[in-house]
Amino acid sequence: MRKNKEQLFDIFHRYIRHQKNKAKAGKYDYGDDVETYKMIFALAELFPVDEKYYRDEPQVELYLKELWYLYFFFKESIDGQHVKYTNIVAKYC
Repeated sequence: MRKNKEQLFDIFHRYIRHQKNKAKAGKYDYGDDVETYKMIFALAELFPVDEKYYRDEPQVELYLKELWYLYFFFKESIDGQHVKYTNIVAKYC
């Protein structure tokens, strides 16, 4: 079970790193927002919260935070607003 979690975390980590580098360069593709939202949904489904709204893996919260930053950057960029990734992070931090 532990090995599977590490593999999942590796997939999310590589995705976030790739998209974050792309966002910092100001690049985006149409559909990046939908793809990022799907990653958020998958992560939330794989690691649900308990009755007190806590997750058993603190790393998941960091990944969700980064994915939401990416989602908002891609969404605003695709909608025609010229924003920088650092501005999105500052706005939603």
